[in-house]
Amino acid sequence: MNCLKGRHHSITLELVTINQAIYFFADLPIFYKTFFESQLISHYPTIQMVEVEDYLPQFMSHPHLTYGQMRF
Repeated sequence: MNCLKGRHHSITLELVTINQAIYFFADLPIFYKTFFESQLISHYPTIQMVEVEDYLPQFMSHPHLTYGQMRF
């Protein structure tokens, strides 16, 4: 219904490799945070979640950058 009123809230899920380790990032509106965390914990009880600053500015300066995008 919010989309019809001109409001569109999105959740972005990202997979990033940094120093040969795979990280999963989620970018979402703050009002989805509790719901999103509860859903992950219910499926993955041992998950470790950490709130971090945007990694992209530092990542974009890497000399061997490769990236892609999937749309569903």
